[in-house]
Amino acid sequence: MSQLLKTTYNVLIIDDHPAIVDGFKNALNFISAEDYSKQFEVFSASTSEMAYQALEKFPTKRLDLVILDISLPPCEKLKIDSGEDIGELIRLQLPETKIMVCTFHSDRFRLQKIIKRFHPEGFICKQDMDTKDFSTAITNVLLKGIYYSRSIVDVLKQTAFIDIELDKYDFLILKELSNGAKMKELVELLPFTKSAIDKRRCRLKRNLEVQGDSDRDLVLNAKKRGLI
Repeated sequence: MSQLLKTTYNVLIIDDHPAIVDGFKNALNFISAEDYSKQFEVFSASTSEMAYQALEKFPTKRLDLVILDISLPPCEKLKIDSGEDIGELIRLQLPETKIMVCTFHSDRFRLQKIIKRFHPEGFICKQDMDTKDFSTAITNVLLKGIYYSRSIVDVLKQTAFIDIELDKYDFLILKELSNGAKMKELVELLPFTKSAIDKRRCRLKRNLEVQGDSDRDLVLNAKKRGLI
């Protein structure tokens, strides 16, 4: 009998929750136990800086899959605000690597933003999943190219009827307002007049369905949605 040919996949798990990392490792072990032809070499990173350092090792070594938590704490030294920046970096530096986003967020604006930035092959909501579901998601992304979990699909179906998009300047306004910026600072930072910035703020409040007139209400709403 000929020896079974094995394929080894390199997988990087980027998440700062040890229980989630263990859950994905269990899922990978489950896949290997079910199919002896699939083996995994697993790497992990729990901070943005560790993720950046891990990615630097892979230009000369194939990286098949990154499982990415988008809610990573920022790293000011590397100018990384969240896991979204890591996802965009992966897409630019390692375009053949498949990305599976793992998140607790289910806000349509946040999901649209992520998809537009780096088009992940996998997108799963942590609340949906157990070990078997994780295994199914990983197998689908590696072999078939795409897997979106139930909650993510349901939210994206809703967006088909909503023609609202936030551009990079909208996100910059939200970020600067959350840092306490006043109109004077916004005018200096953005290529718009005071009137144009004010119109954008009003549109943001309307589109995000903000209850209240203050910038604080807008910032709290954006934070709740995971936009900043």
